[in-house]
Amino acid sequence: MSRKDPRAVLLVVLDADERDWLRKHAHGRSMADALRKVVAGADLTIAARGGAGRPLALQLPKADRSRLAQAAVGAGQTPADLVRGALRRAMADT
Repeated sequence: MSRKDPRAVLLVVLDADERDWLRKHAHGRSMADALRKVVAGADLTIAARGGAGRPLALQLPKADRSRLAQAAVGAGQTPADLVRGALRRAMADT
C-alpha cells in the first residue's frame, strides 16, 4: 500500500480520551499502528459518531479495508464511525 494513495487513507476524528488511550497502548509505535491493531481484531458492528476532536489518518491493509467497507454498507454507517466504535469498545474492555 502506497502512502501516496489517497484512497488508502481514512480520517478518523478522535477526542482527547481516545488519543490518550491510543498513546498509552501504542508501546513506542504510532497511534495509527495502535488503531490498526484495534481494527484488525474488532467486530465491526457498533458505530460511534465522530464528535469534536482532531482527525487521525489511518491506513489499513487491503483485507481490513474491504472488511470495513462491507461492514459499513451493512450497518449503514461510515467506515470512520465503525473504526471509532471499535476503539470505544476496546477502551471499555481495558
